[in-house]
Amino acid sequence: MPSRANHAPKWKVYLGAEFIASCRYPEDAAALVAAHRDGGYVYYNHDLCVWQEGKEEFWAGENYDRAADIMRQRVKRERSKQ
Repeated sequence: MPSRANHAPKWKVYLGAEFIASCRYPEDAAALVAAHRDGGYVYYNHDLCVWQEGKEEFWAGENYDRAADIMRQRVKRERSKQ
């Protein structure tokens, strides 16, 4: 039987220092962080910050798909360094 750990949500949403949700998809994380506006963060696996709402070139709520693409690119870039 495959490990469930491989299927655990990896996109973590924080409001300031408070952890508020885990998501399977970055589009969902974008929607949650957008709902909180300034001060929201999305991390990949709790350790790589991939989105800082209010500090990006646009609000995640303007385009969830584009925000998610940027998050995925940041994860890919970080993995390529390892």
